[in-house]
Amino acid sequence: MYFISLTRLRVRSVIYLPRFLSTNEASIKAIKKLDGFIAGKELIDKSLTFWTITVWESEKAMKAFRNNEPHKYAMRRLPDWCNEGSYMHWLQEDTTMPAWPQLHHKMITEGKITKVRYPSPQQPGMNYPPIKWTKTERVIKKAEKMITKIEHTELPAFYAVGITVRTINQNGQSKKDMMALWTRFMGDNVLSQIKDRAADDIYCFYTDYESDHNGYYTALLGCKVNSLANISEGFSGLSIPAGKYQVYSLAGDPLHSVLGAWQEIWDSNVARAYTFDFDHYVVNAKNFEESEVKIYLAVK
Repeated sequence: MYFISLTRLRVRSVIYLPRFLSTNEASIKAIKKLDGFIAGKELIDKSLTFWTITVWESEKAMKAFRNNEPHKYAMRRLPDWCNEGSYMHWLQEDTTMPAWPQLHHKMITEGKITKVRYPSPQQPGMNYPPIKWTKTERVIKKAEKMITKIEHTELPAFYAVGITVRTINQNGQSKKDMMALWTRFMGDNVLSQIKDRAADDIYCFYTDYESDHNGYYTALLGCKVNSLANISEGFSGLSIPAGKYQVYSLAGDPLHSVLGAWQEIWDSNVARAYTFDFDHYVVNAKNFEESEVKIYLAVK
């Protein structure tokens, strides 16, 4: 049996809407990563009314989300932000979510009231109007796990040559810079221009960290080389010392999986060395999307 949770909240003024939306987005982001979460959908109806239904493996899984941040913070603030609130839970044999008209009927006939400090006239009896804006539905999908395996290894020293960019993981800047770097790398066939290549696997290095992953760093996109004695103009070289690495094996489309995996790494508490980290692409010559990718994270 699957555990279903349905909530209805009405924000009492546009003054509280920005804070409500921000907290809501934080909760949605968190819910997607939880093991016990299966699926969900959200609807914004007339008069700043928000409906959310989620499907869970168990009541325990739902409560683990409900009783922790960021949802716990939302629960403390909702009595002030909202003038209507209600919820209900039930068990069912499949993960199919009912249509919105059915959910409205279920709420007004079986739901429970959430306490608010400034209730509307409709709140005490849950005399909520029918849902009007069904086209505003947003499906909440469980986040794909990009990292399939984590190992530890030690690597000997080696060299690399490629093209570089200085960037930062703030306001989407690194995503823009890295997309531009990849576009140049592929469009100009940069790999073929690198002299004394040790192999044709592609590497993307991250080094020269200003502080940690929140500060500026340099990215070099290129490949391993046998030496740094013959670097062409416009290219940069790296001498990577021997070191310890935590290795992440990834699944899915290479570029998409790398972005998702790095987000997981940034959110983790791994003891990073911030020396030389890199993505290793074992390229499939016929189809880049089928290339094998691993992230090597320098650790202390």
